[in-house]
Amino acid sequence: MKGTGPLSGVRVVDLTAMVMGPYCTQIMADMGADVIKIEPPEGDNTRYISVGPVPGMSGVFVNVNRGKRSVVLDLRSQAGKTALRKLIEQADVFIHSMRAKAIAKLGFGYEDVAAIKPAIIYTNCYGYSRRGPDKDLTAYDDTIQAECGLPAVQRMLTGEANYVGTIMADKVAGMTALYATMMPWFRTCRRPGGGGRHVRNHGIFHVGRTCQWRHVFPTTRSRNLPPRGGT
Repeated sequence: MKGTGPLSGVRVVDLTAMVMGPYCTQIMADMGADVIKIEPPEGDNTRYISVGPVPGMSGVFVNVNRGKRSVVLDLRSQAGKTALRKLIEQADVFIHSMRAKAIAKLGFGYEDVAAIKPAIIYTNCYGYSRRGPDKDLTAYDDTIQAECGLPAVQRMLTGEANYVGTIMADKVAGMTALYATMMPWFRTCRRPGGGGRHVRNHGIFHVGRTCQWRHVFPTTRSRNLPPRGGT
């Protein structure tokens, strides 16, 4: 697949699922990258979580995976692992949204992938972090919103604790993963031979930082939040 945008010629091996990672790589595809989405035999879970024109092609899945190529690989099998290694050999970016323990068990941690392609940009899309008591927990948009305090902010604004009415955590973390991946890639373009990079994108940190900074200081001095729509 040939792109015509600013990322034309960049090949991305996409081992992400649900929304955060696929949203990041969907923007890469929109900008011309050749994104190869790896799916397990049962398919990405988002194929089945909302309505769509045909079974297995939900609106969520189609919208965050448009413009990509797709291949089914069973990474529990030796044949699937061998096929993925061959794709990595020709890739510029490898990105996944698996927990640290799970990706290491499959044999595709950073050290494993860098051994195949030393110049690779390797991005982890974690819900939490690679360390700490929550490092191996599964994260979803509503859990990240809750732990970042967004329902409490909604209550202070409207009188009722609730989630923001869109999958904002996934979108914010996905956009953060995009620029966190592209910056080291751009650096390698300017300084060829400098080696690859290991990028760690932690959803809960970026959502908390992006969505709460304007509220943190005022609420330490007053129970009133800044006005709606303020800066």
